[in-house]
Amino acid sequence: FALVLHVYHAHQNSYVFALLCVARFVIGIGMGSTDALSQSTIAFWFGASSTINVAFGLLMIGIETGTMTSRLAFKPFYNAFNHGSEHAIGVPFILALFMSVISIAINLYVRHKVNKFRRTHPEYFVEQLSDNEAVSVSTTQKIRSFSLTIWLVIGVVVMVNVVVNILYGCFVDPLHEVFHFTEYEADLLLSVCAVSIIVFAFPVAMLMDYTGAPLYWLLSVSVLMTVSMGLLGITAVLDAEYSEYSESRMRLIGILSMVGFSIALPFAIVVWTLQAMVSPPQHAELIASISTTLWWILSILITNSFGWIRDAMNSYAYAILSMFIVTCLTLIFAICLWIVDAKTNGSLTQCNKHSN
Repeated sequence: FALVLHVYHAHQNSYVFALLCVARFVIGIGMGSTDALSQSTIAFWFGASSTINVAFGLLMIGIETGTMTSRLAFKPFYNAFNHGSEHAIGVPFILALFMSVISIAINLYVRHKVNKFRRTHPEYFVEQLSDNEAVSVSTTQKIRSFSLTIWLVIGVVVMVNVVVNILYGCFVDPLHEVFHFTEYEADLLLSVCAVSIIVFAFPVAMLMDYTGAPLYWLLSVSVLMTVSMGLLGITAVLDAEYSEYSESRMRLIGILSMVGFSIALPFAIVVWTLQAMVSPPQHAELIASISTTLWWILSILITNSFGWIRDAMNSYAYAILSMFIVTCLTLIFAICLWIVDAKTNGSLTQCNKHSN
């Protein structure tokens, strides 16, 4: 990708641009599959443990720390090579290749440790199907065997991640245009959400591990996200249609909504706990891949719809309102999951018992 980007910057034409899109598509495939594999591996290792939320909390802290570092470091890193030459874009990306090399080395080391542990403690690993059994069970049959609980959890995982992706990727311009923040202030508000995860994910994870009943945490998160996005979306539409609010009030509402999201996001790691709890070990990677694929497809569709709605309505107000609908769907999925789990006497609503 870096080399093609360098060529496109020097010789802009449609063929190189098409190759650039293909290269970016391949990167996207690798990122999605790596993400799903990492999550399913963590679920596999910690699924029967009392520290599953802590595991996912540490994962989210690492992700958000990397995101924040990238946001802060890329501009000065890019400017360091920006001297008016065609190397300004390509060189930082070529240097970023070392991150992939480091990632490969880490994964090889982890793979070695897993294989070593598998040999010494085989009782912790699920027995794989024999070759004949593996051939007889197709992916379609595996998917058809998923219970309603699994599909509802996948729906929750998809909706929560769509909200987070769109919030980070598309909300700078809406906050700037509709709620009268400068672009720097809007980016700062969104950074607060990432900082909240970095600071609070670990203690929140320990709290959820201690109490159990992850579905009740999900319901709380869904309600808070719905209220926060509803406040943001409904206010934006009312102001666009009737110009009811002053600039200072719009800014205050925007801040309150982002504070609500900042409180909710550390608890959102519970969706990975739910996915790990309901996923049979032999299907964990398949379920993780399905949820990852669905949320990226939906995220791409909504991301593109933001621009279309902005052009059609001459405002981001209805685009923000569409995200309120997504959070409402998250709450509906959570309520349906609660009903199904209660009827089947499932484990998702059971609190942990602690001796005195």
